Amino acid sequence: MPQARAAAFLEWVEAQELPSDTIAARARRDAVAVLTPAGAAGREWDVVAVAGVQEGVWPDLRLRDSLLGSQALVDVLAGRVAPEGDGVAPADGAAARAAVLADELRSFHVAVTRARRVLLVTAVSDEDDQPSPFLDLVEPCDEDDDPRRTTAPAPLDLRGLVAGLRARLEDATRRGEPDDGAAAVLARLADAGVPGADPDQWHGLAGPSSDAPLWPEGQRVPVSPSRVETAGTCTLRWALEAAGGTAPSSTRQSLGTLVHALAQTFPRGGREEMLAELDRRWPELGLGSGWPATLERRRAEAMVARLAGYLATAGEPLAVEARFELQLDRAVVRGTLDRVERAEDGPGDADGTPVRVVDLKTGRTAPSAQESTTNPQLGAYQLAVDAGAVEGLPPGSRSAGAQLVYVSDVNRSQAAVRQQPALGPDSPAEPSWARSHIEEVAERMAASSFAATANALCDRCPVRRSCPLRDEGGQVVG
Repeated sequence: MPQARAAAFLEWVEAQELPSDTIAARARRDAVAVLTPAGAAGREWDVVAVAGVQEGVWPDLRLRDSLLGSQALVDVLAGRVAPEGDGVAPADGAAARAAVLADELRSFHVAVTRARRVLLVTAVSDEDDQPSPFLDLVEPCDEDDDPRRTTAPAPLDLRGLVAGLRARLEDATRRGEPDDGAAAVLARLADAGVPGADPDQWHGLAGPSSDAPLWPEGQRVPVSPSRVETAGTCTLRWALEAAGGTAPSSTRQSLGTLVHALAQTFPRGGREEMLAELDRRWPELGLGSGWPATLERRRAEAMVARLAGYLATAGEPLAVEARFELQLDRAVVRGTLDRVERAEDGPGDADGTPVRVVDLKTGRTAPSAQESTTNPQLGAYQLAVDAGAVEGLPPGSRSAGAQLVYVSDVNRSQAAVRQQPALGPDSPAEPSWARSHIEEVAERMAASSFAATANALCDRCPVRRSCPLRDEGGQVVG
């Protein structure tokens, strides 16, 4: 009522009837008191349960302090810590942690001494959680077969009932003796709409949502040069990573991005200038201080030194971070070239320029010289150059070859270089190996199913937990 008077609003508020609520204790003799140890101090019960005595939870050894650190000033004034210089020295870390442990022990003592007759202390032991060492203070046990351990029954609710019936039914099916009783109860629960009772909702039993190809026939498949090798080696890994199966960027990946940015800013090198820029941009990584950050900084400086050494003797940079889009019969290849240099000799038109494609790498594993001659990523880059699809290159430029330049610690003193020769003649009628490979990979990427292929990278695959070829990725379905 935007046009109503203020008095009308006040009358509306006064006419409201709101249910009262209170956090005050209610006088009920049959109630169970749920309290913190501090709230239970000074009181006793016949039966006390201390639940959730887990490692990392009780004791919680994280250091506590007030917002402004007033306890540090109290320690100085009390003579427990001596001030240093103009500031206040923080309390010794070990002593502070010991004080926290003592507080946790006192709190645990208060909790377990509230029982007159029965004390129950519980903890969970599974793949994710471990019992606290405090459990041994109540009932020590040094045996391998811990008598305190017991299997918790299913919860007394519909979810627990469904889980128990499904376990019975699956176990009976494996033995070849179907449990008609469990199946009948599950059917009644499914008819009543109980979640999880209907087999259509069981993991691993649902059919595929679609069997249509990812890209229909006649439509070009977008292909990233950096993914050509992955998709060509194992299409399942490519599909899972493309769907978001990779982990967030790590510190090493962020460092690699920073090294690439330095190469773009200083295409002709200059070690001192590059190190100064590294020092200026180092806080962007957010590594903080400490020995892990120190080691990573040393590694970064060594990478910059190897990069500067390579650039000092490299050919004239014609393009840096150059974009391209290459249209093939089945694929459209889009990407960015780290660097394109003028080659001293090589194929070119009368007015054209022989060039060499350079791809900078910061990883610690480099392919062999033989493997590099057919590296799919370099092959895609050379195709783009020969097709005139790279932005910023002189007209008629032809690739005289390509190379991978590893500035990590593949070599200690200088960058490791892996060469790939020029592709030679290429056309849809007589395709080069690079064109044939990309077209084949595009067909596999456009399919409706993706096969897992065992290869040398399986042990380091980021999506191996979803791979049926791996023990950790196999489904367990009745």
